[in-house]
Amino acid sequence: MPLLEVIACSVADAIAAERGGAGRLELVRALDVGGLTPPLPLVREIVKSVSIPVRVMVRENAGFELADPSELDTLCRAAREIAELQTDGLVLGFLRGRTLDVELNKHILSQAPNLKATLHREDCSNWRTAPHPSLPSLWEPAWTRKESDCSSGIPISASSTSAAPRVSTMTCTGPLTARA
Repeated sequence: MPLLEVIACSVADAIAAERGGAGRLELVRALDVGGLTPPLPLVREIVKSVSIPVRVMVRENAGFELADPSELDTLCRAAREIAELQTDGLVLGFLRGRTLDVELNKHILSQAPNLKATLHREDCSNWRTAPHPSLPSLWEPAWTRKESDCSSGIPISASSTSAAPRVSTMTCTGPLTARA
């Protein structure tokens, strides 16, 4: 059955998404740059306010690479703190150049070993026809592969892949505009 995941930036967004039929939330701040790690008090409040699973973006800058080595400590601390808040999982997808940085992603995920994860890729042009070759090494946590059209990455559908039962594919689109 398809899963509707909705991006939320506030408690009001989260409550409205759940009321509108969302099956899961992706919590971010700074959606205009593809989503950054939200403040922990906001995560805590949203988890208390909704009954659907909440996955939280772990990313500190507008790029998909570390800005400097000290950023890794911040990301790892965020992953540990988010794991303590009864969230469903993390959202991340760090690159080295244009290649998935498997070791970096695994290191951050190791800080929250009981959480699931969504692999978020804004640079997704090479994902349209086949999964990334590094995905099998990331299956230790339950990964969701998220395809985006490289706009804002708002998901519109999801389905399981037959090749990898622990990996699901989520197809995304850019901003959706409601009509009156």
